[in-house]
Amino acid sequence: MEGSVHATSVAASRVEQALSEVASSLQSSAPKQGPLHPWMTLAQIWLHAAEVYIGIGKPAEATACTQEAANLFPMSHNVLYMRGQVAELRGNFDEARRWYEEALSISPTHVKSMQRLCSAVKRTELELLAFGRTMLTN
Repeated sequence: MEGSVHATSVAASRVEQALSEVASSLQSSAPKQGPLHPWMTLAQIWLHAAEVYIGIGKPAEATACTQEAANLFPMSHNVLYMRGQVAELRGNFDEARRWYEEALSISPTHVKSMQRLCSAVKRTELELLAFGRTMLTN
């Protein structure tokens, strides 16, 4: 198991490095003009890399990949959704809830944001209940 996590981490790191090089060459050669498809594809690749890092529990790396996608499309509901995922990984369910709500304000039918929002709200409520119990018993 540990070897597969390390291999996944190394592979994700290599993909991230290659993406950085591609993004740098694209950004230096021309501003975002022309067809959006290559830019959208690049943003999706960054978001997939972020998912890999989330899957192996590396929030800093996931944040960096998400930021690269945000540099291309800052108001993408997918970027906001991924920011919520990173916040959840860090255990900040209130922040995650806010990101999911923002994603849904842009794309009200984004099912993944709806699902994660429900989960984040439930976790936030459980944290509040635990805090309330602690206050009552002290």
